[in-house]
Amino acid sequence: MGFPSWEGQALDLPPQTTLIKAIIKETIMTQIPPHQFDIPDMDCEGCVASIKRAVSKLDPAATVDANLTTKRVVVSSAVATPDIKAAIEGAGYDVTTVA
Repeated sequence: MGFPSWEGQALDLPPQTTLIKAIIKETIMTQIPPHQFDIPDMDCEGCVASIKRAVSKLDPAATVDANLTTKRVVVSSAVATPDIKAAIEGAGYDVTTVA
């Protein structure tokens, strides 16, 4: 007795699959170190919103934490640091990657 072939067939997955995918994604994201950037011309909440928009266009699942006092942005994302930096620069900001 063999296993049925599922190749090329759509599977009706239970609703728990969405939860399982979310748990796997969260587990993977906690394994990836956050990306840190200094943004000297980030002066207001409007700047923060603009930066968050730029990053979320690149990765809708990313989390972005911005501190206006230190002018530092911390991004949790599976996207590469240079790509995130480019997205923030594309929004009109000078960006320095923090090692």
